Amino acid sequence: MKRTFTRSLVGAAIVAFLVLAFGCDSIKPVRCEDCAEEMRHVTVSLGGEARVLTKVRGVTDTMECVVRNSRLYVFTAEGYQINNWDASSGYVDFYLTDGVYDFVAVCNMTDLPGTEATREDLYNVMAPIELNTLTPETGGFVMIGTLADHVIKDDEKITVLVERLVSKVSFKVRTGFDDHMQHYPFIVEAVYMTNVPGTTNLGPEHKKLDAKDVWYNRMNYEPRDSTDSRKYPEEMLYGQFRKELAPGDSVESGHVYYVYPNRSEDTRDTLNWAPRCTRFVVKARLNGTITYYAATINNNGRGVEPNKHYHIDMTIKSWGTDHPEEDPDDLGSMVPMITVADWKDGGGVLQPDL
Repeated sequence: MKRTFTRSLVGAAIVAFLVLAFGCDSIKPVRCEDCAEEMRHVTVSLGGEARVLTKVRGVTDTMECVVRNSRLYVFTAEGYQINNWDASSGYVDFYLTDGVYDFVAVCNMTDLPGTEATREDLYNVMAPIELNTLTPETGGFVMIGTLADHVIKDDEKITVLVERLVSKVSFKVRTGFDDHMQHYPFIVEAVYMTNVPGTTNLGPEHKKLDAKDVWYNRMNYEPRDSTDSRKYPEEMLYGQFRKELAPGDSVESGHVYYVYPNRSEDTRDTLNWAPRCTRFVVKARLNGTITYYAATINNNGRGVEPNKHYHIDMTIKSWGTDHPEEDPDDLGSMVPMITVADWKDGGGVLQPDL
C-alpha cells in the first residue's frame, strides 16, 4: 500500500517506501563519476516529506505504522547481495548496472546481517516478538517487504512495499443467555491470547516452531515473574477486566492484541505442551464458577498470517469449559464469528514536533 504524507501525519496502514513524482519527461541515463561503465541512477525514498521520527504523541493506533529505522538490501536475481544501505535518513540514492534485482526493505530492526548475507540468509533471520512494542519514544513493529525480479534499464525511483510481521486481534464479547440462565451473575475476569509464537523469521514463508521454541501463554495465561527473561509487553496479549455483564450487555477492548504468525497443527491436549493454534480466550465467572470460552484462529488451515486484522465477535450462551484447551463445540456455550481482513487501516506516522 502506498502512503500519502501530509505535514504531520502519514495516512494508511501498510508502510511503504514511496517514489517521488517524475512528471511527464523521461529521465536520461547518467554516469557514475567513479564507475567505468554506464550506470543507472536509482532512488528509494521514505515518503516525500518523511523525516526520522524522534517523538510520537502518546500510545495510539498511529504507533502501528511508525518507522524508526530502516535498511534496504539489493540482491541480484540469483540471490547474491549487491549492497545494503541505511534508509533511516528518509531516502537511499545509488547506482546500478542494467539487470534484474530484488529490493528487500526491513524496518524497525537493527540487528541485521551485513553485506556477506544472501537473500535467503536475510529471510532466515529470526525476529523475537519483543522487538514489536508501542513505546512512544522507541516503539514500532518489525516490517519487511520485497520488490522481486525488478528490471533496471533506466534511471528510476522505486517503491518497496513493506508489511508488519504481527497481526492484530480486536474483539467484542456479548451475552445471549436464555431465560433460565439470565439471572446468573456473569463477570468477565480477563480476555487474552494463548499459544502465541515468541519469534518468527523475516521471509515470506514463516517457519513452524517446535515445542522447545519460545511461546507465550502456552495452553492458558502464564503470569510473569521476576525470573522471566522474555520482554514482550504483557498488555499486548492480556487484558484484565473484572466487569459484570447484564443480560444482553457486551464488552469490547479499547486496545487490540498483537500476535505472530502461527502455522501449527492443532491439538487439544491439556496436559502436555505441544505447538498448536492460537486462541482468543475469555475467562469468566458464571454464578460464582470460573469458566472459559476460547475461539481458535485457524482461518481454513492457514492459522495466523502476518499483517492481518482478526476481529472476533463472540456471543456467550451457556456454561463454558473447565480449561481453555477443551473443545467447546459440543457444549453450544458460545458462538464466535471471526472476520479476517488485510490490515489496511492501522493509523499513521507522526512527524516530530517542529
